[in-house]
Amino acid sequence: SNDIFLDLGCGYGQNIKIALTEFNVKKAIGYENNLERQKNAKNRLKEFKKIGILKSRWIIKNNDFDEAMKNNLTKKLLKDVTVVFYGLSTNTDFLNKLNSNLSSGCRLICYYNCLFPEILPIRVDFPFYLYKKPFKKPKSVREWLSTIVQKRKSIFPNKQKPTISELWDELKHDYDVNGDPEDVKYYKIRLEKILKKK
Repeated sequence: SNDIFLDLGCGYGQNIKIALTEFNVKKAIGYENNLERQKNAKNRLKEFKKIGILKSRWIIKNNDFDEAMKNNLTKKLLKDVTVVFYGLSTNTDFLNKLNSNLSSGCRLICYYNCLFPEILPIRVDFPFYLYKKPFKKPKSVREWLSTIVQKRKSIFPNKQKPTISELWDELKHDYDVNGDPEDVKYYKIRLEKILKKK
C-alpha cells in the first residue's frame, strides 16, 4: 500500500489495473506513447472511477519514456517510484538511465523477453524477473545464465550441473519459441563485455 508503481509502456493499462486492485498500491503511473492504447487504458481505468474504486490513484502519461527522461519532472518522479515494470526492448543505455534515476531499494520487474545481462535478478518467477537497486552485477557467465535459465541438472550422465553450453542452448530454445533468438547473441556480447570490465 506504500508502493508507487510505474509501468513503462503500459499498453491498455492491464498492469496498472492489477497493481491498483490486487496489490492496492498507493499510486500507479503508466507511460504509453501509442495514442490508441493510451486512450484505451484511460477508458478502462475510468470505469473503476465511476463505481468509486481507485479514486485518483492513477495517471497515464502520453509520452515516450526516453523523451520524458530529458524532463526534470520525470527524473523527480522516478526518485519517488518504488516499483518499475518494464517489458519492452532491452539495451544498456536504457538500463543506465534507470540506474542513475531510481532510488535505492526500488524494484525493477522485467518480462522474460527483456533481460539485462548487466545485472542479476534477486528473484525469478518465470516469466518475470525481479531486480532491486543497487543492482547486483554477475561475477561470471555461469552465474548469470543459471540465475536466468534455472536449469539445475545436466543432460549428460557424468555431469551434475548443466554446462554453460547447455544453459545457452536452453535460453536460445526459449527465445526460438517465445522471442527473438538474435537477442541471445546480443546478451552474450553484452555479458562478455561487462565481465571484461571487472
